[in-house]
Amino acid sequence: MFVKGTDSITFDKCIKKGTEKFFHSGDGIQTSDFETKTIAVPPHNEKFRKKTIHMEIFFVSSGVGKVRIGSEQTALKRGTHFYIPSKTYYSIENDGTKDLVLSQVLLIDNQK
Repeated sequence: MFVKGTDSITFDKCIKKGTEKFFHSGDGIQTSDFETKTIAVPPHNEKFRKKTIHMEIFFVSSGVGKVRIGSEQTALKRGTHFYIPSKTYYSIENDGTKDLVLSQVLLIDNQK
């Protein structure tokens, strides 16, 4: 199995101003079956993706916020973990005063 390092991503999307910036740092793992990343959402910002392709699992390392999966919303804090089923709409919002830091595991569905 081939394993290569990938960059972790800090999402910095300013909803009020409508601008979006991406910063890369750190290491992750990517294989044909899964990929890992560290994601940091700055205070009072939101990471939004219209729809997942694969199942995603998140672990909150630090910070507070909330996740909306479909029409349900749940509070996030250190130690929280959650998953997003494939083909599901979701967003992660940081409503705290420090970065919301999450570890993400993307489970790649190789079924054709």
